Amino acid sequence: MPTSEDPVGAGLVASLARPGGNVTGVAALAPELNTKRLEILKDTVPKLARVGLLRRPEGVNVGQDLQLKELRLAAQAQNLKLEEIDTRPGAKGLENAFQIAKQKQVNGIMTQSARSYFAERKRIVELAARYRLPAIYPQRKD
Repeated sequence: MPTSEDPVGAGLVASLARPGGNVTGVAALAPELNTKRLEILKDTVPKLARVGLLRRPEGVNVGQDLQLKELRLAAQAQNLKLEEIDTRPGAKGLENAFQIAKQKQVNGIMTQSARSYFAERKRIVELAARYRLPAIYPQRKD
């Protein structure tokens, strides 16, 4: 199987512990890990009330839909306002997203787990520092 956000939900395997049959592949677990990242961000920033979520508006796929669904539920459970900020690729798109985050008065920032954000991770770290926004990331900057 290709890399899958949710192989159980997609019906590819019976469970992660006991997939059943003969399947080889990778499960990203992005929804579960994003939920945990949100929890860690809240624990780290005691007065966190609004979290800016950088997300790609175009080409939404099943994995991204699942990430959003899980993050929305997690934010609600933790009494956080999740500000979804559509982010266009490139330096200007990221800069614009951080300006929007400041306008929306977010207290922290995170991104969806996506290859496009991985490619721009250094720039995202720089912008979070410049805008003085605590942030949590799916990958290391280096």
